[in-house]
Amino acid sequence: MGLQPFEPSLDWGNELTASLWWLARAWVISAVCVFGLLVVLRFATQWGRQYWRITSGYFTGARAVRTWLMVGVLLLSVITSVRLTVLFSYVVNDLNSALQAAFEGMGAQNNIVKQSGVHGFWTALLIVFILAALFTGQAIADLYLTQRFIIAWRVWLTDHLTSDWLDGHAYYRARFIDETIDNPDQRIQQDIDMFTAGAGGTPNMPTNGTSSTLLFGAVGAVASVISFSAILWNLSGALTIPLLHVEIPRAMFWIVIVFVLLGTIVAFWIGHPLIDLSVANEKLNAAFRYALVRLRDAAEAVGFYHGEQAERTRLWQRFTTIIDNYRRYVRRTVAYTGWNASVDQITFPLPYVIQAPRLFAGKLDLGGLVQTATAFSSIQGSLS
Repeated sequence: MGLQPFEPSLDWGNELTASLWWLARAWVISAVCVFGLLVVLRFATQWGRQYWRITSGYFTGARAVRTWLMVGVLLLSVITSVRLTVLFSYVVNDLNSALQAAFEGMGAQNNIVKQSGVHGFWTALLIVFILAALFTGQAIADLYLTQRFIIAWRVWLTDHLTSDWLDGHAYYRARFIDETIDNPDQRIQQDIDMFTAGAGGTPNMPTNGTSSTLLFGAVGAVASVISFSAILWNLSGALTIPLLHVEIPRAMFWIVIVFVLLGTIVAFWIGHPLIDLSVANEKLNAAFRYALVRLRDAAEAVGFYHGEQAERTRLWQRFTTIIDNYRRYVRRTVAYTGWNASVDQITFPLPYVIQAPRLFAGKLDLGGLVQTATAFSSIQGSLS
């Protein structure tokens, strides 16, 4: 690349207009894709039909307009977060490239190059502060709006299902059907919480934002992959495999695809049983809890007939089943966590190893190297 004055990676003076236009296009495309996907799931899958039957009233009833507006706002928040992350990668590129230009100018006693680097560094640092303020505001608004949406949805669904459960003495008649409902009290209290949280079988937490939900998290991941793939494609160069003498164009881009694909396949193979183990853990704990409640309700009869030993045996059988399942759950979780931790540790140095020769050959500046690592990590995290 030679000794050259620093040039910013983006035209920051016009970036506000460019980013607003990008947000508008990305929001429209995302909204159309999400709506189309939801329609397909609704009509083409049993899961989608069941989901719609449970909660369709919230999205089609009297408050439907407000609900869909909130969905649109949350979708915009997701897209905004992705854009800010992309801009951060560019400004970090500028920070490092400006430092490189300043140091090279000092070493070559070239004041023009040195001053361009110094000016570029302070300009980039100012942009960092602006982006940090925007990122903080977006994160706070995202958290607040997500929680408002989840809470309102949970209130509506709890009222809806409780009314159905009480209507027509359903709570009483359910005792006499062949396939009784498993722990309806837990379904109403706990499962609705997990259902509306949309976080993959875990209850809502005050810290859950859009990134914690399956739908918006998936949208953010896809948008992030598309955005950073373009960056990585532009920063990638050719790589020659020494033993095979085969040159791979845009090597960094293809390496991350293969790396993520292999890592995901192994992670799926290790982690897939965790779903069944988690469901079994919930069911077994619920059954144990029900047995304890049943003992409390039947305390007089148990005491009168001296049934303590029988009850103790029954409770212990249920509890040991919980522990046996939980031990399998822990072993599988340890393996899954260990694999993911190993992949994460490999992810950090890999882009530096691949791109360092291009940096030393003058084909890539320091900022480009750092941005490559950022893009690589973002794609790997989004696809994993």
